[in-house]
Amino acid sequence: MKRTIIIFGTVLGLLAVSVWYLLGAKGGGDGDIIYRTAKVRKGDVVRSFTATGVLQPLTTVDVKSKAGGEVVRLAVEEGDYVRKGDLIAEIDPRDTRALYEQAAADLDAAMARKKQSELSVTMQRASSQAAVTQAEAALESARLRLKTLEDRARIQPTLTTANIQQAQANYDQATQALDQLRSVTIPQTRAQVETEYERARVAVEAARADFERQKNLLEKGYISRQAYDQARTALESAEAAFRTAAERRRTLDADLQIQLKTAEARVSQAKAALDQAKANQIEVVVTQRDLEDVRLAVKQAESVLAQARANLKQIDLRIAELQAANAGIVRSEVARDNARVQLESTSLLAPRDGVVILKYVEEGTIIPPGTSVFSEGTSIVQIADVTKMYVQVFVDEADVGQVSVGQHVRVALESAPGQPLDGAVSRINPAATTANGLTQVAVRVEINFPSPPPTEAGAEGSAEGERTNRQRPAEETSRQGGLERAAPTQDQSGEQPQADQRRGRRSGNIRLMPGLNASCEFIISEKKDVLMIPSNAVQREEGETFVEVMKNGKPERRAVKVGMTGDVSIEVLEGLQEGEEVVTSKIDRREIEEQQRRMEQAAQQRSPFSGGGGGGRR
Repeated sequence: MKRTIIIFGTVLGLLAVSVWYLLGAKGGGDGDIIYRTAKVRKGDVVRSFTATGVLQPLTTVDVKSKAGGEVVRLAVEEGDYVRKGDLIAEIDPRDTRALYEQAAADLDAAMARKKQSELSVTMQRASSQAAVTQAEAALESARLRLKTLEDRARIQPTLTTANIQQAQANYDQATQALDQLRSVTIPQTRAQVETEYERARVAVEAARADFERQKNLLEKGYISRQAYDQARTALESAEAAFRTAAERRRTLDADLQIQLKTAEARVSQAKAALDQAKANQIEVVVTQRDLEDVRLAVKQAESVLAQARANLKQIDLRIAELQAANAGIVRSEVARDNARVQLESTSLLAPRDGVVILKYVEEGTIIPPGTSVFSEGTSIVQIADVTKMYVQVFVDEADVGQVSVGQHVRVALESAPGQPLDGAVSRINPAATTANGLTQVAVRVEINFPSPPPTEAGAEGSAEGERTNRQRPAEETSRQGGLERAAPTQDQSGEQPQADQRRGRRSGNIRLMPGLNASCEFIISEKKDVLMIPSNAVQREEGETFVEVMKNGKPERRAVKVGMTGDVSIEVLEGLQEGEEVVTSKIDRREIEEQQRRMEQAAQQRSPFSGGGGGGRR
């Protein structure tokens, strides 16, 4: 019963309000007709359609860490504005620093190996070239002796002549050997011994440096005892080799002096034999056996020369080892640089200006290193560039033909009703999508901000923020489905409002944040500042377009010429003046009063206090 009373009371109240509203309209004639009117005014006639979408930043970037370890500090929160170079997070650097020091030690070892390879190449090249020179000289001498014997066997000289020639050849050979010893063998031997001594000395220094480095690493706990023992053994071996080379160097002069005395004695013997042959005038008969011996000596000399030349070609192997050592240095440098990058990455900095819109980790999270080919790093936060924002709108296939790039769009946010923004179509997806039976096309509407982005993030709610983020004057009227509006204006200072990027982009007093719902009004055609009236005020009859103008409280028919038709308004070209009133609708006052009377009677009959038949009691 109580519910019935409440319902009828509500209906009567609404009816009374409606009658009062209608009776408040302009009356005319005998007072039975109520006219609703609108003034002729200047404004914008717009034809458009509306679609909804979501506000998004123009670009987003995941800030990733190449270093691994525990996140000991996270310096930002979601919504914070950061500038390029600001600290995002700090990662425990201890493990990464140990990796860097190990990589640096490996690089030092690789450089030492390269130096040893260079010395080995130099030494082998010198010794091999000397061996080739000596073998060539020996072969030439053997061929000379062979030719001498063959000539003697062919012409059968007298014994005296043959002996003299043989003695002369022996003397020449001894002299040549002595000259070769003095000019070639002794200098080469000295160079070889000095090279071996220098190589042993460098090896000792490298082994000692490596031993000290391994000792320091062992004390820090970075390597095992086995690696330390290996370094010590290598040092002892290098020192033994150095002592041997030093002893060889110390006794070299005595050995060379013995060789020189021996060669000089041979020259003296050959000279004595030559003198004896000349004195005795004895003919030497060259036997077949002597000739075969010399031929065998020539073959042996050729074999020695071939072997010496083969050894010289083996220098290419040492060069390959040197190239491998260089490659090892490159690999070690890459490893060290990689470790340094990881160490530097333990302090993660913002790569660009923007707003933090997402955190992937919290303080205390353990993250893996991200420098392998299978990993690009661990995402720490996501930063959005809110200096430019757009609305991703899905336009129905029936309307997409009326959309073009650069088209003017008015954007209204659900979070800021009555404060529209200007935008423009920047992209139309070339392919449509179908979902739940609806075919739509994705359209990007870029927001046109009225002012450049700020240089600093304003503190939310601060007094400075209030001074620099004034709201536009309320000179705009909302337009949904065709309501007309005036153009936006500037603030009292004459400057366009600044933006607040603390938790999103601010336009005027509207905060723009990714994810906000937006309604986009696509302007198909528009005429600004023209004379206009509501579309329902225009009537057409037998080819004539006319309106009813209120004159002294009564409607007067007047022909008009109209132009562009908008969603709710129409342009007037001729026939009306600004400020005149035109009829938009007519209402019969008697019919409204009769409906009110009937509803009141029905309400009284149902009331338990009316004394009527009631009915419908519960």
